[in-house]
Amino acid sequence: MKRLFLLSMLALVVCCSCNRNTPEYVVKKYKKYTSKFESEKIKDMVTPETQSMMALLAMVENSLPSDSLKKYRSRSVEVSDVSCDIQDDTLAVCSCQLTIEGEKKADRDMVELRKRNGKWLVHEPKESPDSFIKPSDEDVEEVIDADAEEVEIDEEEIEEPSKAE
Repeated sequence: MKRLFLLSMLALVVCCSCNRNTPEYVVKKYKKYTSKFESEKIKDMVTPETQSMMALLAMVENSLPSDSLKKYRSRSVEVSDVSCDIQDDTLAVCSCQLTIEGEKKADRDMVELRKRNGKWLVHEPKESPDSFIKPSDEDVEEVIDADAEEVEIDEEEIEEPSKAE
């Protein structure tokens, strides 16, 4: 009886220690499933606003030849170095390193999550997939300055508008 109790307690501790409702866990699963074109596994991991993007992924998935789809699904995908900035109780911005077998190492991926009904969900709406990444004022000024330097106006080439009489 004592053994059964200890085994039950151990099982409870093990089950409770693997929390699947953290931004880090959701990002790892989401990136792995999208990289392998497994749209069915993703549909419950995204906000309603992101469902249209998942429909697009499903269309691509369904248009792939079966041998290509098998290749994508069998390749090794590693999601590492996940870090999340939980900005409040309902918003988290995460970054991760995605390493896919047979591809060169990519830059860090950014993922926005929203907490809905107590559950962390990926939020990448079609209208603005990277809406959470706002350029700084310095970045905007740099672009404006660079564009201004590229534009040189020769005043002799500018025609005066003709006056209608």
